[in-house]
Amino acid sequence: MERNYGWVIVGAGALITCLAMGAMFALPVYLQPMADETGWTRAGISGAMTIGFIVMGVAGFLWGTLTDRIGARPVVLIAATTLGLGLFIASRANDLLVFQIAYGGLVGASGGAFFAPLMATVIGWFDKHRSLAVSLVSLGGGVAPMVITPLATVLIEQMGWRNAMMTTAVVATVLILPTAMLIRRPPAAVGEAVAADGTAAVPAERPLHCQRVPQAAIHRAGWRVLPVLRRPFGPDLPHGELCHAVRCLGTGGGQHL
Repeated sequence: MERNYGWVIVGAGALITCLAMGAMFALPVYLQPMADETGWTRAGISGAMTIGFIVMGVAGFLWGTLTDRIGARPVVLIAATTLGLGLFIASRANDLLVFQIAYGGLVGASGGAFFAPLMATVIGWFDKHRSLAVSLVSLGGGVAPMVITPLATVLIEQMGWRNAMMTTAVVATVLILPTAMLIRRPPAAVGEAVAADGTAAVPAERPLHCQRVPQAAIHRAGWRVLPVLRRPFGPDLPHGELCHAVRCLGTGGGQHL
């Protein structure tokens, strides 16, 4: 039963990415109503999305590092709160710069905190069906525009863009926070096994190609592995298998990279 809990995390991850990415990517439907009410240019409003993508990429490194230290659940909880706060401030903004900082800065920063922690957690729960699990989590972000954007359009027509954005902030935060509580670290059976004499051993469930590698070897050639993997496969290398390769690389020091 504990092993099957990984699929619960997959479902939670798909829902979280759908809500978070949908809330961020719904900005295009706000453009015209916002421009009509505030007098801001469409280019200025769209600039918030550009800022958001830049901040999301940079913040992803910081969130990933923080995930290694405190785990995925606290990171997702912090990001969900940041997402709701950013959307709320953006919905009340009367100045374009304030809107760009709130939407591009806070919402963008929160967007970088969902994929990496959730992917790392899901990979740790699976030795089999890993690619499928990663794909299902990614599916949440893929279907987000088809789910959240039409809903935002209806809300804008019913209550205006400010209240629609504020409602999105509240709903996304209220749904993500309890869902994030389902996220748990992988059980010990998936990580390092301990032999009878107390020394670390290679888990029986770990594939042979993912056995321990000396830490020195990782230091010498670790960061050259990903380009090498990409050469024979190109863009056809499955996302889940690439993540698994990175995870195997990190096991040399007893830590996931």
